[in-house]
Amino acid sequence: IPNYNKAPYIKETLDSILKQSYQSWEAIIVDDGSTDESVKIINNYLASDTRFKFYKRDTAQKGGSVCRNIGLKKASGNFIIFLDSDDILQIDCLKNRIYKINNNGSIDFAIFSGGTFYKKIGDSKSTWIPPSGKDYLKLFLVHSLPWHTSSVLWKKEFLNLLNGFNESYHRLQDVELHTRALIKENAKFLVFGGEPDFYYRIDEN
Repeated sequence: IPNYNKAPYIKETLDSILKQSYQSWEAIIVDDGSTDESVKIINNYLASDTRFKFYKRDTAQKGGSVCRNIGLKKASGNFIIFLDSDDILQIDCLKNRIYKINNNGSIDFAIFSGGTFYKKIGDSKSTWIPPSGKDYLKLFLVHSLPWHTSSVLWKKEFLNLLNGFNESYHRLQDVELHTRALIKENAKFLVFGGEPDFYYRIDEN
């Protein structure tokens, strides 16, 4: 979870992780030089639950992708989900994702549906429900994006083969990463439909 001045929202994100029905997780938060109260809020979680880990960006270059790559290097688990610091996970998100990736053969990443919201879940009808049977690479190349950054459950070893995010991109870093994943030789993935298991906040500010 990269964080930059998300004090109004990050508590809701971290609470949604705490409430997960699947409890064998670690939440790695990497701060990008915040100047608000968000780090103080994060410290409260660190003090109460050792599954929360916190790092400050230790490079000159700023940005979400830099922070995500730091988190990837620090991760001790076998699977990775990238969240924004204002996203919300549904209660069974991790349980269902782990179950599906473990029970569908040897795959490198799996795609799940996501929703959006403004102030509370249900106030936006926009969703990322990946269409089945489509040429996903073509969809990314024409910028008809079939899924979001948080839609993907990655095997960490596959992300390491991709060398994570390309930090030279100032925008569309997730599109670039997903494109490289799709053209990676012998990459195996599955797309799951169904109801959204996470929600992306549309921040009007």
